[in-house]
Amino acid sequence: MPTIHCSHCNPGMRCKNGHLYVLKLDNGSSENDWVYVGSTTKSVEERFKDNLKRKDGSICSLEEARKIGEDGKWHYGNIPGHTREIRRSYLQHLPNLYAHKNPIFMPSYHDDPDFLKRLEREFAQDLKKRGFRVSHA
Repeated sequence: MPTIHCSHCNPGMRCKNGHLYVLKLDNGSSENDWVYVGSTTKSVEERFKDNLKRKDGSICSLEEARKIGEDGKWHYGNIPGHTREIRRSYLQHLPNLYAHKNPIFMPSYHDDPDFLKRLEREFAQDLKKRGFRVSHA
C-alpha cells in the first residue's frame, strides 16, 4: 500500500528514488501560508524523522523536541539549514502540493549531481509565484 507522499513507497519501505516534499510552518499570522520545500533520496517520512533525531540516535516526538529546544544535542543541530525552524514551527505535511511529483526518477549522480536540488528550487519558485511564503534548503 503506497504512502500519501509517494505512489512507489510503502510504509517502512522506501522506493529508493528522489522525493520532493512541502511542510506547512506556523508563521504566526493569517497572511500567506509559510511552507518549507525540501528534497530527499530517503522516504519523506524518514527525512522528517531526521529533524527529530538526537546525537545518540534516538528519535523524539515533535512535542518532546519543542520542550527540549536547541540544546546542542540534535543530530542536525549545527548543520546550516532549516531543521531548527522545522522543529519549532512545523504544522503539517502538504502532500496535495507534492505527492503527484513523486517518485522522481534520478539520473546517475555523476551525470547530474544537482538534479534533485534543482527540481527543489524550481518547485519553491513555483510555490512563491502561487502566493506562498517559501523557505527551502
